[in-house]
Amino acid sequence: MRKGMLIAFEGIDGSGLTTHSKILNEKLNMLGYKSIYTKEPTNNEIGLLIQEIINKKDKIIDNNIIALLFAADRLYHLKYGDGSNKGIISYIDEKYIVITDRYKYSNMAYQGDNINWVHKINQYAINADIIVFLEVPLDVALARISKRTKISVFENRSFLEVVKNRYYQVLEMAKNEGTKIIKIDEVEGNKEKSINEVSEKILKEISNFINITY
Repeated sequence: MRKGMLIAFEGIDGSGLTTHSKILNEKLNMLGYKSIYTKEPTNNEIGLLIQEIINKKDKIIDNNIIALLFAADRLYHLKYGDGSNKGIISYIDEKYIVITDRYKYSNMAYQGDNINWVHKINQYAINADIIVFLEVPLDVALARISKRTKISVFENRSFLEVVKNRYYQVLEMAKNEGTKIIKIDEVEGNKEKSINEVSEKILKEISNFINITY
């Protein structure tokens, strides 16, 4: 590759973003690519504040405030890092494949009561080269979430149903801006695919864009 690349994993809570973004990172490194995993919200100062807020289910914060905090965290992430690694832009300049577990598209889907406004406050955040969108039925996602010890304010049926529908508009906007969209169905018929089946499908689809031989 002549330059690095940004791959964003997107989807509703319970869709396996962390699992599959980490697996892809591991597989790319094993194949000899310079790849690094990161996530949002970050573990820098702004990201930790966001985590504190969203993990308090009894604390209601205006969605516009959360949107602005996420946008600020993202710019910090791009320029200065996630609390452990340096900024995304630096890695891309060094020809890394940066894999981020959520990016500005989550911001637009989750806080997008006014989606154009959330898009605007993220105007200085670079577009992802590729979005891997993990498609999962709401019942499956909620069943996975129910097994967690910590559940955020976002992880409830009514809210996630809105987010899921909003994501399709977000993906169309991203596509129109030149981002490649890879949609991965995690359930076929009534059967939930295994982690291995999903991860292999992701790698196969990614190989169409970065010339992977495996």
